[in-house]
Parts: sequence; C-alpha cells; structure tokens
Amino acid sequence: MSDISALSHEYATNAMFADEINNLILKMKKYSFKTSGLDKINSKEIKDVQTKLVEFMEGLLVELKPESLEPDVARKRKGLIPTEVVERVRYQYKNALDYWIEDTKKIIGVLKSDKQIDTKGFELLDALCDAADSITSNSFRRLWRR
Repeated sequence: MSDISALSHEYATNAMFADEINNLILKMKKYSFKTSGLDKINSKEIKDVQTKLVEFMEGLLVELKPESLEPDVARKRKGLIPTEVVERVRYQYKNALDYWIEDTKKIIGVLKSDKQIDTKGFELLDALCDAADSITSNSFRRLWRR
C-alpha cells in the first residue's frame, strides 16, 4: 500500500469508529437524560446501543489489559478498537490506568444490568469520544499533508 492509501485507510477506519461511538453515546445520553428526541429511541434500539457500547468497552479492555476479561470474550472483542484510540487512552491515563480500567468495568456492568449511567460514567464515555475524535483529526491532518 502506498503512503496515501495507508493514510486514507487509517483515516476512514478512525472516522467510522469515532462516528459510531459518538452516535451511540449521544443516544445513550438522550435516553438517560430524557431529552428531546427520546421518542425516536425505542427500547429495542437502546438495548442495541447498550450491547454495542459493552462490545466497544470490552474491546478497549482487552487491548489495555487482556487478563481483565474472560478468554472467550477477549477473543471476540480483539481488534474492535482502532490501535490509535487504545494508545491515546493508554497515554492519557497512564498514571491512573488501573482506576480507569476499573471504572470501565463498572460501566460495562451498568450497561449489562440496564441501570442508569451516572455522571462519572458519562465522563469516561466522553473521554473515549474525545480520544476517537482526536485520532481522527490527527489522521485527517496527516493525510492532507501528503
């Protein structure tokens, strides 16, 4: 692959992930905070959102600390999260990564049990969105410098 092709592929992958994770979290917030647009989010759709968020959060855990998940779950979730997002989270939370991992496990538990995500949980999800947006922006800049 040429440099341009590789950068283009990297940007497309990162942009699709950022778009998907942002949309999932936005739907979760609309549902949790009962904001306008709630009538467009039905119970089946919110279950799908919760399931997909669990998959992404487990995908992040398997990259950050593989032993934190059951081996069969770890195999299924491997590679779901772009490497750049994982590295960004690892760098950003390097001094508190173990706490961040524990908080991520709590959010997974909340999502699986249909409980409400608290403010701290949404802050963690927002941090994942920030990481995804940041790496997408970086990919775009690298692509257009070529």
